[in-house]
Amino acid sequence: MKSILNVPIESIIKLTAEPAVAITRAILRSECNCAKLSPAALTISTRSTVADGGIDAEVNVPAEIIVPTDCIFKPGLNGFQIKSGTSFKPWTESAIRSELLNTKEELCPEVEKLVRRKGRYTLICTGHDLTPEQRNESRAQIIKVLKEFSFYNYEDLIDVLGASQYADFAERYPGIASQIVPDPIQEAWVLDEWQRDAHMSNAFEISQEQTQIINQIRTGLQGETKHIRVLGEPGLGKTRIVLEAVRDDNIAPHVLYIQHGLKFGQTKLFRQLVKEGHNHLLFLVIDELPESEMGNLWRHLKARCGRLKIVSLDHGRDDTYDEEIDRIQIPRLSDDTIKKILVSRIGESCELDRWVEICEGSPRVAIAVADNLRANPDDIFKPPAVVPIWERFLHGYGNRDEAAARQVDCVATHLALFNRFGYESPVENEAEYIAKLVREMDPTIGWARFQEIIHNLRDRRVLQGSRTLFFVPKALHIYLWKQYWEHYGRGFNFTVVFNAMPESLHVWFMKMFKFAEGKATAHIIDDILRINGIFSQNSTLTSDKGSQFLSHLAEANPAAVLKLFEATIGKWTNNELLDFKENRQNIVWALEKIAVWQPLTIRAIKVLSRLAANENASNSNNSTGTLMGLFHIGPEAAATESSPENRLPALLNLLRSAENTERLLGLAAMGSALDTHGRGFRIIGPEFQGLKERAKLWMPATYADWGQCFYLYFNTLVEETRNWPSEMRPEVCSALLNAVEQQIKVPPCTELSFQILESLLNDSNASPDKIANFFRHWRDYENDEKQKDIAKRLRNLECRYTMRNLTSRFQRYVIDVDWIEWDENFRQENKKKKGHAKALVNALASKIAQNPELFEEIRHLLSPRKGGIALWYFGEQLANHDKANRFLIPLITLTLTNKHETCLLGYLSVLKALNINRYYSTVEDLFENQETAWLGSSIVLR
Repeated sequence: MKSILNVPIESIIKLTAEPAVAITRAILRSECNCAKLSPAALTISTRSTVADGGIDAEVNVPAEIIVPTDCIFKPGLNGFQIKSGTSFKPWTESAIRSELLNTKEELCPEVEKLVRRKGRYTLICTGHDLTPEQRNESRAQIIKVLKEFSFYNYEDLIDVLGASQYADFAERYPGIASQIVPDPIQEAWVLDEWQRDAHMSNAFEISQEQTQIINQIRTGLQGETKHIRVLGEPGLGKTRIVLEAVRDDNIAPHVLYIQHGLKFGQTKLFRQLVKEGHNHLLFLVIDELPESEMGNLWRHLKARCGRLKIVSLDHGRDDTYDEEIDRIQIPRLSDDTIKKILVSRIGESCELDRWVEICEGSPRVAIAVADNLRANPDDIFKPPAVVPIWERFLHGYGNRDEAAARQVDCVATHLALFNRFGYESPVENEAEYIAKLVREMDPTIGWARFQEIIHNLRDRRVLQGSRTLFFVPKALHIYLWKQYWEHYGRGFNFTVVFNAMPESLHVWFMKMFKFAEGKATAHIIDDILRINGIFSQNSTLTSDKGSQFLSHLAEANPAAVLKLFEATIGKWTNNELLDFKENRQNIVWALEKIAVWQPLTIRAIKVLSRLAANENASNSNNSTGTLMGLFHIGPEAAATESSPENRLPALLNLLRSAENTERLLGLAAMGSALDTHGRGFRIIGPEFQGLKERAKLWMPATYADWGQCFYLYFNTLVEETRNWPSEMRPEVCSALLNAVEQQIKVPPCTELSFQILESLLNDSNASPDKIANFFRHWRDYENDEKQKDIAKRLRNLECRYTMRNLTSRFQRYVIDVDWIEWDENFRQENKKKKGHAKALVNALASKIAQNPELFEEIRHLLSPRKGGIALWYFGEQLANHDKANRFLIPLITLTLTNKHETCLLGYLSVLKALNINRYYSTVEDLFENQETAWLGSSIVLR
């Protein structure tokens, strides 16, 4: 049979020592593989400077192995000596003696071992194209030397190979022949050429699933499989997986890669294989071979397969059946593997997940996106110069009819206007509408041609779905969407198109506009957001579709959307804002996205504040919750690029408002800004918008800068609320106390915190309950070894505040005490210091019992608005110290007035134990009067 690749004899003769050894090694390995020998059967070293004992290579064939008759070695032990260059003339006695004998005129040790074991000796001479006479004379010279050492009858175990015989063996293996031939096969690539292709030379991040497929392909090629059919969506790395599979040393020399499977049937190589077959191992890898063409090629080559094996690849469906074809489906890569590809090219980044999402398991897209992120971030879908990636998704590798390709491009870009679209019943009207748009752009594309193109795109698995179709991967969809506006966007009348569109397509159409940044779509967005445009009606702006659309547009053109909001929502009355309930959250989300960008933050907050001041939603991320989040201070704590200094004017607008509602909103926002306990928790999302680079959310340069931002806001709170009206002082005092609690440990704010705290302790508008809670919370949770000075100063302040008079002590120890401080079991279980709450209450009760006139000082505190867990105990201890029961009548009188029974009930519980007669007479007296009977009933029932 004529060889696929002819090796010129001149190329063999020119081989030097090292290439000759390397090629011989490759030939021997391939021959071992053909004979199904283990690689361990071959011993050969490429170190030409190491003494070899007269044998360069050895192949030991076990007796049970059947070796092909045309193999370079035979059953048993085989020894090979390799000589290159023209100076060695094997037909001369001197040349042979110098090769077989050492300086002592003895057989070289490895030669002697070989012949003693009746091994076959083969001398390979690449430097001469031996004539029959020279070859016979060479054998005769070897036999003559062996006879001198009493090795007779060795004629059948000696062979000499010249350049011609050597070329014949090399020609069996395309991968080996290509290393020698200056002009390889024009219609196919050997492995070395294939793996140097730009698209195949990228780093390969392998997944577990790919490893399994690679092993499956290798097993099939080295087994009995005749044809392996590799199928999968475009861009999943089918070609690369096959390349990795055939890189195995036992497979590589036999591989030929045909890039354009559609054209293979017209090549000289195909005709040669059909006409003459191939007697040696040959693995044909045929890429981009559609089902129709595959059937034709397989029909001609199937009978010739055996030593010839086929690996074909395609992206479409394969509905045929043949038991001699093993079909392998390539799955999408996992998100983890796609992320590894991105990391290998651009490094770790918090943005990786969003790029992983648009790659949708395609390594080809991941590589393109990563390279653009590194070198061309303004256009991450720009196709690489060496790989027309997006064209391949639509058109494959082969030569294309330009007119037909333009039609495919036109249809694909129109389909890409929609996130997805209906094609089969009962939603086929959506596809019919898109076909109408296409026909207006290109009259040559009728309904039949439109369906044909969609059918082809589905076959290529670029379009997926059943009744409703969508593009895969997402990156391709976005690229095609942008291409539509580049090529067809001029003169696009949004209102006319939108009104003519089936209503079911509206949402899918609007959803793609989140990717609309750029000049190509700027005029369209301007038209959509005109003040007198489609959103001039409040009903459109507040509708489900309208508000969602604005949220999408906010990612593409935030400034234009904000301008619309200012002209509409920003001018609504309070009642209109309160009545806006349905779809309100979509507008909040849009404003949240807009506020990310520093030039727009203040204006976005102003509109958001109007919604928050007229809040009607209870979800945590409503307008109020979103507004609070925008004032957080900390590393990326707020979803905005604006610094706290730049955000402050928006807060000042609220604090200086004439409306109390907005002032209180400002106080709440200030509390959010000064909060140091809950910072660090934020829903991630607004910083990732469309295809924009992730927003650079504000971060302090140093801890000192961070502290100064807190001080700025804290001081602003103090100064701005200093002259607020008296009716708002309780809320101001509460806000200031909260600020003190949050900021007292922040170095720039510590002294200001103590100043404000001292003023609050003397402010009648400050809640004693909240002040007591502040001190208690510090003692139990904030006090540590690092804050000794602060803790000492706070203890002194608390002591002064509590010990001012009897009323303050009673308020602190009886009314404001909480369960954590009161319950000793709880404190012990939570390893808190032993408390003195009950002892302090007992001391107060004893003092008042000894000085009855003091009762009037605490009388007003015996009816607190909250439970007062220590009040019952106080009543008990008062009774214990009141031997004459002087406080019984005053307590009954007070209870009848304020309807607060706790202290009295505690007192009576002890009285019942100490003086049961007095207890019953008291109750009976209460029942005798209709106005007091309710209290008697309450006492009895308790």
